[in-house]
Amino acid sequence: MERRPGRRLGIARTSVVAAGALALAVTTVVQIAVPLRDFNPGKHFGVAMEPTYHDGDLVFFEPVSPEEVRRGDVVLASVPWFAGQYDVSRVVAVAGDRISYKIGDAALTLNEEPLNEPYLHDPKTPSTVPFEVTVPVGHVFLMSDHRENSTGSQFADNGPVAAFGVTDRVVTRPPALLVAMGQLAGAGALLVGILLHVLAWVVRRRAEKAAAALGTAS
Repeated sequence: MERRPGRRLGIARTSVVAAGALALAVTTVVQIAVPLRDFNPGKHFGVAMEPTYHDGDLVFFEPVSPEEVRRGDVVLASVPWFAGQYDVSRVVAVAGDRISYKIGDAALTLNEEPLNEPYLHDPKTPSTVPFEVTVPVGHVFLMSDHRENSTGSQFADNGPVAAFGVTDRVVTRPPALLVAMGQLAGAGALLVGILLHVLAWVVRRRAEKAAAALGTAS
């Protein structure tokens, strides 16, 4: 059976258009059904959050309210140890938590239990100073991941940070960015489908003209 000219291009066009339409449909539904936060890209500076974030890494900041802050979040906050400036740190404890460390301990103690911190630069150094704090209401306890080369709430002169000073949560891939990328990919696929459709039409027209010319010559 003779294949129609441009058939493969037509099949490719159909597949690409279907994939593009699906991507646009899914991302549009997500955009409508799920409230997506705005985000701002920025660069991380310094080594205090290594190995999670390195100097110069691209990061994204999502606005967050004080009541949304959770243990383990990496946040941007106004901190007392950098007067008038903001710092990226990790929330290690929240209001009501009792957190402590004694030199020689293998881990911080959070509410009488050892705290698992897989993100640390050096798991053998959960803190460089001893401390024992019950986090006051309306505050969070912030520490960096590179405990040997940073400051934080563990130092007596710093202490817990007011939760209202936390302005953003640091995220690797903001949902709003993923949706935008999905929509862009879907639109791109539809454009490619249109180009394939035109190319398939051109191939068929040329084949038809060639066949007509051959018939006339014979």
